[in-house]
Amino acid sequence: GELVSVGLAMLVFQLVVAVEILVLRRMDLSNAYVMILGVETLMIVALALWYGERFTLREAAGAGLVIAGLFLVAD
Repeated sequence: GELVSVGLAMLVFQLVVAVEILVLRRMDLSNAYVMILGVETLMIVALALWYGERFTLREAAGAGLVIAGLFLVAD
């Protein structure tokens, strides 16, 4: 149950950190930062929904604005 779920979340976070390190080594910092911020935003939203957290319209709009802003600044 809950222990498996927490373990899975920890595994996902470890995988994300490993991928972020690879991205930072291969891309210039400005592009890597934009990509990492987008992925982390989506990951937080997905995990909140996975755990059944209350997700308000305001929070969804905030996440949407972050993602929209990333598209505006991406090369």
